[in-house]
Amino acid sequence: MKSRKNCERICRKHLKENLNVVVDRCNFDAKQRSTWIRIAQEFGVPADCVVLTANEQVCGERILDRVDHPTGVEGDKGLEVLSKFVQNYLPPTPESGITEGIRRTVYLDPSPEPYCTPERVEQMLEMLK
Repeated sequence: MKSRKNCERICRKHLKENLNVVVDRCNFDAKQRSTWIRIAQEFGVPADCVVLTANEQVCGERILDRVDHPTGVEGDKGLEVLSKFVQNYLPPTPESGITEGIRRTVYLDPSPEPYCTPERVEQMLEMLK
């Protein structure tokens, strides 16, 4: 989607259509998460948060294996992006998430595959029920 503003626009469009929306962005702190929480509140829907628990080493290995990733986060440049992210990352906790306006925070451990499988998506959706 290229930009947060475009992602916000599409999110609102789909919420107006009464569709469920999953926002796949890093949102490394409460301020960044607040954008999506505010939008959910505008539409009277809950905001849940999925925290991916892969550590820096696993993320780095996957970044180095990427080729033609749509975000451009790959190779040595990707490792620089990862390093900056790790320095700034303030994940929500169940307690802080409630304060932020997150209904539920779930933690998803890394999958053995470096890509997302349909089974993995089903597992995550089950966690959110």
